[in-house]
Amino acid sequence: MNKAVKQLVLPLLAAAIWGSAFVFQHEAASSQIPAFAFNGLRCAAAAVALGLLILVIRFVNNDFRKKKTNKQRQMLIIGGILLTVGKRWWV
Repeated sequence: MNKAVKQLVLPLLAAAIWGSAFVFQHEAASSQIPAFAFNGLRCAAAAVALGLLILVIRFVNNDFRKKKTNKQRQMLIIGGILLTVGKRWWV
């Protein structure tokens, strides 16, 4: 995809997704779904969508067979620990 096309299409796509999310949230808030259940469903849907996106990107880039270096593993572990500690601290 051309760089100029990406710079035009991707922000429009993000705005469309973001804008439609407000409509969906308003409809869900006016229904009988409890707030915590709604947020849990949103998080689960986002996790599934991101997981599928990661799998597609890896498949397209053929990254399944690449081995992680020790430095990459170390950074992933440190990042996970910091995110977990930060989440626990803010709750």
